[in-house]
Amino acid sequence: MKRISSRAIIFKEDKVLLMFRKKRQKDGTIKEYFVVPGGGWEGDETLEQNAIRELKEEMNIDIEITNFVGLEISDFGCANYFVAKIVKGEPHLGGEEREKNNEDNYYEPMFVDLSQLDKLDIVGKEYIKKAYDKQFQILNNAILTDQGICPTCYDKKFGNVLFGDNSKNIIFKDDDVEVFMCANPRAKGHVIISTIKHFKDMMEIDDETCKKVFVLAKNVMNAIKKVFESESVYLCTMCDGPNNHFHLQLIPRYNFEKRGSINFVKERQPYLYEQEKIEQLKKILSE
Repeated sequence: MKRISSRAIIFKEDKVLLMFRKKRQKDGTIKEYFVVPGGGWEGDETLEQNAIRELKEEMNIDIEITNFVGLEISDFGCANYFVAKIVKGEPHLGGEEREKNNEDNYYEPMFVDLSQLDKLDIVGKEYIKKAYDKQFQILNNAILTDQGICPTCYDKKFGNVLFGDNSKNIIFKDDDVEVFMCANPRAKGHVIISTIKHFKDMMEIDDETCKKVFVLAKNVMNAIKKVFESESVYLCTMCDGPNNHFHLQLIPRYNFEKRGSINFVKERQPYLYEQEKIEQLKKILSE
């Protein structure tokens, strides 16, 4: 897995905060360049918290993340670029960078005039320009997956930071599985069954959990058919790759729809929250 890091782009008037680096190469030459400040993700924090922690450690400043700019994947790893603002402190060298600082491996925080960007060797230069032009993105499941991070586990671990709070859509949950109404359904009554533990696909699941999931799926399908008065309910699972989280999709088909696999790829619909139907599903499954 590539190294994952988070970096914070901070503007001050017509300047941007960078870390100046001067490093002696193996051939004895000195290379001078700049990097957007930040550092490695430790896995027990969100990517935003990663940037906040790194700037506190290496530059002694408290920052607030305001936007996500983008993900850079290179031979050196995966770098997540955020825009931030300083809420406390003035940048000065600290932490591990201060301990390692010497003539052959030199660090210095400095604000660089934006007019000088194209004249300097700056790692992450294109993301500084995007941030200045306010070309922001949303940190989504595809971006996490590109880094080898399971979006479902990330969301659960850090309290619904990616997909939002879906607690009112949950119709059943225990230590092994979670059953909830799909937020962008292919049909009215579209339900997801997801394991709590990470499995990349059905082939990884232990036999006991597999039995439990599919017996539960049968009961949920019958409940959906009864509550939503569908003609049938299709089961689909298409997890593919280690960064996917095993789940089943239960997609109702109604009597006005054609039968067949086309129902697996019906156009997504806006989610319509129906409290009464959710309570009916909960009651059936609790029994």
